[in-house]
Amino acid sequence: MDFIGYIRKDFRRRFDRPKLPKEKLDFLQSLIPFGLVVQEQTTLKAEAEGILSPFGIYASVALADMIVRSNWGTVPAAVEASNLFSFKNDSLPEIRTKTKKLGEDKVKYRNFDTWYEFVNYLTNHYVYSGLYESLLKERSPDRQADLLAEFYSLQNIDTYGNILEEIIVDFGLVEFDNIYNLI
Repeated sequence: MDFIGYIRKDFRRRFDRPKLPKEKLDFLQSLIPFGLVVQEQTTLKAEAEGILSPFGIYASVALADMIVRSNWGTVPAAVEASNLFSFKNDSLPEIRTKTKKLGEDKVKYRNFDTWYEFVNYLTNHYVYSGLYESLLKERSPDRQADLLAEFYSLQNIDTYGNILEEIIVDFGLVEFDNIYNLI
């Protein structure tokens, strides 16, 4: 899907958004600043690492991914540990991490005091893990959504990519992308 073309051509759909329940709308509105931080920080951190990433991880892609992976902020790790991606304790080990046992299976999830702390960890994960270099170098948000779908094994790759793109389009998230080179 061409998100830039969507902005210019599908003007009517931009203002014909699906109705969200108040809880989901509140979640989306509170999440937007963090999507912007993800784009800015991934751009700057990638530059510091020598990775040519003129736009970082687009805000629209980060927002859609946070929405899907946290099920609109309702998964236990998101609610109880400010962990929107349900990062487990063993993902990218650090010297000291705060964890919290959640659910009946008592799995240890990384515990963040705030979403800002989570986003800082997330941007470090994107840039320093070495797993997302092709994603960081990608110049289009639609291609980034496709690459994320390839990286994750959360569900069928085609389904995940389609869900990300549907959320981006349905809620006009591409309008939050910084399309001007930050570097």
